[in-house]
Amino acid sequence: MSSSAFVSLSPVDFVAVDTAALASHMRHCEIAKGQWFTTFRALQRARAFTAGRLVTLAVAGVVVATLIAIAL
Repeated sequence: MSSSAFVSLSPVDFVAVDTAALASHMRHCEIAKGQWFTTFRALQRARAFTAGRLVTLAVAGVVVATLIAIAL
């Protein structure tokens, strides 16, 4: 097969396309949730930040409690 058989496609800026799609999606979400959008977003971020730490703290507490129970 000759190299002329391959069609050269123009480069597409995928980052710009993805960013525009994300911005559009966020605008639709903002409209859907109204004035509480920023509050919901802040709560989601807080939940995501603390979720992993709560599980880690619970596991550490169980380990410590088990070690204390074994020592007694």
